[in-house]
Amino acid sequence: MGEMTAVQSIRSARLAHRCDWCWQRIPVGTEYKRYRYFHYGDAGTCKLHPECYGAMCEAAEDEGGWLEWVPGQERPEITA
Repeated sequence: MGEMTAVQSIRSARLAHRCDWCWQRIPVGTEYKRYRYFHYGDAGTCKLHPECYGAMCEAAEDEGGWLEWVPGQERPEITA
């Protein structure tokens, strides 16, 4: 099984990134959430739009706390 760290930081992008949830761009200057994961000997870093991180957490909660997913999920609308 895998493990993930708590969100290590909310950062402002110095470089353009891709969101690991929706695969859309995280433009320079945009805030994003970042965490590390460890899964069967592999380690990596996930960078997500804040709303995508929320959607991922919600989906994981619905699945009992752990969720395996692939990039390309639908990006949630931002509600004010």
